[in-house]
Amino acid sequence: MFKLAKCPKCENVVQQARLEHMDITDGKLIVQAFSASCPVCQTILGVVTDPRPHDNMLGKIAKALGIH
Repeated sequence: MFKLAKCPKCENVVQQARLEHMDITDGKLIVQAFSASCPVCQTILGVVTDPRPHDNMLGKIAKALGIH
């Protein structure tokens, strides 16, 4: 059975989240990502990296992770 999630701030049931592009960084590498936020109070519920990195970013990501 699927349990509905509630926003931790406003406690409204979240059936759909607002999805927006954003960049995340460690100060050296910038990676594209998405944030999901509550449609009522705009509290960020989570952030995930974009699963479709640009080809020119693959080399930078591999270098940052120590993969050659």
